[in-house]
Amino acid sequence: MRVSRILAGSARRSPGLDALSALVKGYHFLLEEGGVEAYRRMSWELWIPGLGPAFLTKFLYFAGYEPIRASSVGGVSPLILDAVVTRAL
Repeated sequence: MRVSRILAGSARRSPGLDALSALVKGYHFLLEEGGVEAYRRMSWELWIPGLGPAFLTKFLYFAGYEPIRASSVGGVSPLILDAVVTRAL
């Protein structure tokens, strides 16, 4: 299964950091600094091979839906950027 293979990997640009730990770090960036910063960091320093924009933004959307609304990071939930949205833009 694709997700299992992705999660069994590691963060490419952060040696010694497994994929699950990279997701947890990204989640903390989401809560502390907001969706844009979490996306930026997870797209570069915490990049996990196989985790493209569609899956990454879905992760941020669902991980941050309630916590972001209740926090002081602006109260804006991250958006999903998949093929459907990309075509519409």
